[in-house]
Amino acid sequence: MKTWGKYLAILFPAGLSGQTQMNLNDVVNTVLQKNLQIRIAMVEKESARQANTSGNAGALPSVGINITDNASYNRIYQKLANGTEISRAGAAANSLGANVTAGYTLFNGYRIQAAKQRLEYLETLGEANAQIQIQQNIALAMRQYYNVIQQQQNLRTQVQLYALNTEKYKMVQARREAGLSGEPDLLQAEIDLNQAQLNRQQQEQALHNAYTGLLLTMGMPPETQLLIADTMIPAPMLQHDSLWAALQQNPQRLAAAKQTAIAKTQQRELEGLRYPSLRLNGGYALSNNNSAAGFSLISQSSGPFMGINAQIPLFTSSTGSQIAVSKNQTAIQALKEEQFQQVLENTFYRQWQEYTLALDQLKLQQSTTALARRMLQVSVETYRLGHSTLLELKSAESSFAMSLHQQSQLSAAVKMAEISLLELSGQLGR
Repeated sequence: MKTWGKYLAILFPAGLSGQTQMNLNDVVNTVLQKNLQIRIAMVEKESARQANTSGNAGALPSVGINITDNASYNRIYQKLANGTEISRAGAAANSLGANVTAGYTLFNGYRIQAAKQRLEYLETLGEANAQIQIQQNIALAMRQYYNVIQQQQNLRTQVQLYALNTEKYKMVQARREAGLSGEPDLLQAEIDLNQAQLNRQQQEQALHNAYTGLLLTMGMPPETQLLIADTMIPAPMLQHDSLWAALQQNPQRLAAAKQTAIAKTQQRELEGLRYPSLRLNGGYALSNNNSAAGFSLISQSSGPFMGINAQIPLFTSSTGSQIAVSKNQTAIQALKEEQFQQVLENTFYRQWQEYTLALDQLKLQQSTTALARRMLQVSVETYRLGHSTLLELKSAESSFAMSLHQQSQLSAAVKMAEISLLELSGQLGR
């Protein structure tokens, strides 16, 4: 987006031709639709859902068809008990066999049940990971959205200060021509004007960078021209108790809990290797053998078959160590889950303190800004009348600029803390 276009958008909030006007809801909806990280997470979530089947857990029977057909040319010599001798070279023979087989695991140490539960946990983990991406990217977009607004407000401040310094330069120049002030005042006024112009240009670049970052999160081309309202709408006061209660639904906490559950099911699957396994096998077989010479010229057979296969593990050198390692991994994951819960609660407490403090500071700063604005108006008028010095006017100007900057910083701090609290409690985008 061209800096000049954004600069005009600040001065003319009604909008410019070719620019897309967006509010926060528009930005969030665009992120949900176009953000690539969210789209990847949704595909992974769907993959986990599709993988959660009884077949992948090994609970369904296996069925197959086998067909073999072998042709051969053999030299045959046979001597029978009755004295008959058969001798022939190049005798054609054909063997055709076909069977349908089915196998079903009756028991394998509860590994099937553990595997199915693991797949279910992986599916819910995929849902939690998708929510993590949604919450994180919405939070990022909201922070960038309010950063754009803050940079727009800062640019508006720089525009006002540039206009003020332009007026100040004209007043000093008029006083110089009237012989009421010296050359140092005129030089200082010109220096201040140049600095104000430089500050404005630097702020235009800061605003451009803020827009570029927001567009990247939204999945939109960097040249897209956006127009965002130059205001931070105060949100209703957040409620501590409701946010604290919702903290247990934090998607990262839920993901950590699922990781612990998955580790437990993997441990159960390994422990199942110590138990016997029992598998039922059956099917239907057909064979047909033909030979051009020999005692048996045609042999056919067909019929069903059934059997049970039992495997009893007596000794496996690696099973014990694998189970021990799995137990350690389960314990580590449980500790990580507990650690994350502590960090989550600590972060919430800190963010709540920052939120309430920023609200109090913002109220005080708004009052201070009103006083600084009035002080600047008085200083401009007294300087115009010749009742104050340029230094006094510059001091009032600096106080006003500092006050506006601090108010902008505190407004943004309130929003950043608000977004962090909503993200921690998993409330964004709902």
